Amino acid sequence: MTLFGESFAKLIEVILPAHCVGCGRAGTYLCDTCLASMEAPLQPTTTPGAYSFSSATSAFSYGDDIARAAVQRLKFRNLRAIAPAMAAPSPR
Repeated sequence: MTLFGESFAKLIEVILPAHCVGCGRAGTYLCDTCLASMEAPLQPTTTPGAYSFSSATSAFSYGDDIARAAVQRLKFRNLRAIAPAMAAPSPR
């Protein structure tokens, strides 16, 4: 990231501080407590030959309220800063 990009990111953090999408705790977009409480996905059932790939998985169940909120913020509010927390291994 460039010096300008880093400075801009720090300015945004000051103006709009991060709050957990699950509990609202300040300092992060997805706190360890909420991340650990998110449900693991169900094993998918597929029909052989129905798709061009052999398997797929997700990190969390979309039925989980916190996971759904995180995905919606990422997709519809362009909150890309939450992506590393969603992609990191959970502290389970």
